[in-house]
Amino acid sequence: MNKIYKKLCVTAVALTACLTAPVALAACGGNTDSGKTDGDGDGDKCTVTFDAGNGTIFGNRLYKTEVEKNSVLQKPSEDPTYQGHCFIGWNATGDRRDVMWNFQSDTVTENIILQAVWAREFTVTFDADGGTFANGTDTYTIKTADGEKLTAPQVTAPDGRVLIGWNDYYNQQWNFDSDTVNGDVKLTASYDLTPEIKTALEPFTYRISGNGFTVTGVNDKSVTALNIPSVVNAIDDRAFMDCGELISVNIPDSVTQIGESAFSNCANLKSVSLPVSLTRIEDSLFYGCAKLETIDIPDTIVYVGAGAFDGCAALKSIELPTAVTEIPNYLFRNCASLENVIAKSKITKIDAYAFYGCAALDDFDISSATEISSDAFNGCASLTELNITSLCDEIGYNAFKDCTGLISVSINSRVIGSNSFAGCSALKSVVLGANIVEIENGAFRKCSALTEINIPDTVTTLDAAFSGCSSLAAAVIGNGVTKIAGNTFSDCIALKSVEFKGEVTEIGMSAFSGCFSLTSFDLPSSMAEVRGRAFEDCDRLKEVIKHNSETIISSTALPSGCKVISSREESQFKTVDNYVFYPTNNTATPYTLLDYVGDSATLTLPQDCDGQAYSIHDYALACNSKLTSVTFPSTVQDIGNNVIYRSNNINTLAVASGNTKYMSHGNCIISIGDKTYGGRNQLIMGCKTSVIPTDGAIVDYIAGNAFSGNTELKNLTIPTNIIEIASNAFDGCINLFRDENNIRYVDKWAIGCSIKSNEPVTIRFAEDTVGIAGDFVGLYSNDKDYSMMARKIGAVVTNANLKYISRQAFYDCYNLISVTLNDGLLYISGSAFGSCTKLTEITIPDSVENIGGSAFGRCTSLAYVKLPNGITTIEYQMFDGCTQLKEVVIPSSVTKIEHDAFRNTALTAVYYCGDATAWNSITTQNGNDALNVASRIKYYSETAQSGCWHYGDDGKPVLWA
Repeated sequence: MNKIYKKLCVTAVALTACLTAPVALAACGGNTDSGKTDGDGDGDKCTVTFDAGNGTIFGNRLYKTEVEKNSVLQKPSEDPTYQGHCFIGWNATGDRRDVMWNFQSDTVTENIILQAVWAREFTVTFDADGGTFANGTDTYTIKTADGEKLTAPQVTAPDGRVLIGWNDYYNQQWNFDSDTVNGDVKLTASYDLTPEIKTALEPFTYRISGNGFTVTGVNDKSVTALNIPSVVNAIDDRAFMDCGELISVNIPDSVTQIGESAFSNCANLKSVSLPVSLTRIEDSLFYGCAKLETIDIPDTIVYVGAGAFDGCAALKSIELPTAVTEIPNYLFRNCASLENVIAKSKITKIDAYAFYGCAALDDFDISSATEISSDAFNGCASLTELNITSLCDEIGYNAFKDCTGLISVSINSRVIGSNSFAGCSALKSVVLGANIVEIENGAFRKCSALTEINIPDTVTTLDAAFSGCSSLAAAVIGNGVTKIAGNTFSDCIALKSVEFKGEVTEIGMSAFSGCFSLTSFDLPSSMAEVRGRAFEDCDRLKEVIKHNSETIISSTALPSGCKVISSREESQFKTVDNYVFYPTNNTATPYTLLDYVGDSATLTLPQDCDGQAYSIHDYALACNSKLTSVTFPSTVQDIGNNVIYRSNNINTLAVASGNTKYMSHGNCIISIGDKTYGGRNQLIMGCKTSVIPTDGAIVDYIAGNAFSGNTELKNLTIPTNIIEIASNAFDGCINLFRDENNIRYVDKWAIGCSIKSNEPVTIRFAEDTVGIAGDFVGLYSNDKDYSMMARKIGAVVTNANLKYISRQAFYDCYNLISVTLNDGLLYISGSAFGSCTKLTEITIPDSVENIGGSAFGRCTSLAYVKLPNGITTIEYQMFDGCTQLKEVVIPSSVTKIEHDAFRNTALTAVYYCGDATAWNSITTQNGNDALNVASRIKYYSETAQSGCWHYGDDGKPVLWA
């Protein structure tokens, strides 16, 4: 660099001809101080003084030397120095504009002083911008004098580019022929692409980065294939986001960085091979690449970002490199086809939603995990077994929720988080280790295959963990638990045995609610309080044994009919041949059958209990997976609801001959002539092989809970003779349902609806729908929030083939403002549109033959109704509470108006389709005072008779003038 510096500082100055003006101090021979004289002047010496001015030469300002007169002056061996300045040369004035001394040709003729000529020194930096100089560097710095021109250095351009010049700070190109330096300057190399690279980069938007390029996007979002050029070293964030038609991409090893979400939502991208130069897979890199089937991850990868493969629904297998020991948030969320994840190193941490919705994942080694976060494996339906060691301190909430294929699990974490195994419907075996301290709310909620649980003594917190475990029959509570929290075992419908090893002091609210298999419960002597609704809906619970007289049992804790007895009192249970009976207060049936505790698969129920008649209690034979056949005796006169609920292996149902109350047909149990429903025969119980009779004389009504809980029922034909299906008839028959447009169907009957919209919607039924079941609104799968669903219906449009609307089908739809009923509809059952408070008008087609009691009760906005021709009875409370009802058309076919049909109405006109004689022949019961005002009754006439009425052009009554 010094040689270059000197060359620029000296040779860059244009030299001129020899000195034309003499510089004299004194003539050479006249210098008396020299001590040298020559009479003729020959051989005299001259003194030359070099004056460095503000600088120094040989450490001083002045340097003197003697030379022979008329000889060439030798240049000093050292150039002068002056900080911040560049030495230009020597002349007589020190002015750069004057002629410089030429040491090659100028001769000294007398004593002279030569002044150093200075110029300001500036720094020039050359930046190769990705290229390289001859010495291998990418920057090059020189010092030069003010006003000097520069020489362009040699540089090797980056791959794919050619040098086209040098640009200054203002991006102006430097002209080396004319531009001069007048200050510090940085010149940056400017390149153009080679024709080949221009062609390769043409599909892309990009920027220059170092010695390569960063692709920032693509010009055509509909591109199907991409070939990234080898000059590209980076792909920017979101570069190819939403390229929905992209199928393939080739990424060269020159690429060392791919930004976040670079390929997100490339829905058709099928395969990608990542370059070995890559070290990171950034967040959401392949998010939403639903068709991505394979991807090879090089072992150079040391980081995999959150959600990198989120939504890659077609991805089947992947291998994680050695450096990856953690599964970050959302990494494989909703990779529904992902079967295998091979980790080369032990995985120590699994973050939230890491495998959420990976329904095909059948195995993943979690034995080394120290952390399993919330929702990590939620919905991984193909996992079958797990071993969670004590290395994992806490299992996050929802971690394994809805892993419906999970059969067995061994857990030794300190904390089992809330809902962590909720909905694992196949989970049969749970082994809890001695390291567990907390089992949080809903940890095993709705694990419907779990039959028994043993809580270790180390557990101190047990919070509503087993709610809805419908097959759980036995529970052992370790001695660390002192409180059974609210809802801990609620709806454990098969639970019969609960053992407390420690001193439990409290049973919380609803702790055992819905456990209808409990018949007796033994409270430990340590029990201080049993809180409200603790055993609510435990319909078969008849005795609670109290060992401590100070135990407080809330007045709402026990179901109706349950007795509290002391340990000294004798139980009233009677067990005969494995049948468990309990006395009743009914003299006709002194006993009720509560349970069967034997092992037989085929049951013929006894004729009596100790010679006395008995009834069959609700759920008496429920949740018994061993049963295959049940025959009811000829003597039984009272069979409760849900007797065989969840006893799903029953193939045969029969009633012994001679029974006057019940009969069997096609593995259906039928109640004969139940007057509650007008003398109908009701199908009250069915099994998985039931065939509903096709004769309306045998059965025309399916009662509530008739098939409820039968998960094995897969096919059922509802014959045309069925005119009504009550609420919950098929509740829980999950393999029988068909869902379509917010509506759940069984065969050709609509049995329930589910609406996700927050605004009222119009309900439209499939064209082949023949009936709407009772409590249609809200009874959909597990959605029991009736009021929430009822408010979401704004209009109802029936289909052309609909014939039957069952009881309370649209009850309390308080946003319902429009109902369109089809011609051909035959039957509207009781309370079908009750409490639809915004319904102002409804047209009932004349095809309707029967309208049930309270069908429109409390429709407080209903102002006008025309009843169909042909009905004979206006049933009880049909319009009770319709406070805005002012006009009604009653056909002449009516012979009876039942009690309170028009109570609490605002009737001002009753348009009767007959004459006064026919009207007075109608039987009218109490509570219809609105019909007793003679002036309100208007009789029909086809001719103009004053005070009579006829139909106007709009189809509504008009009085003749």
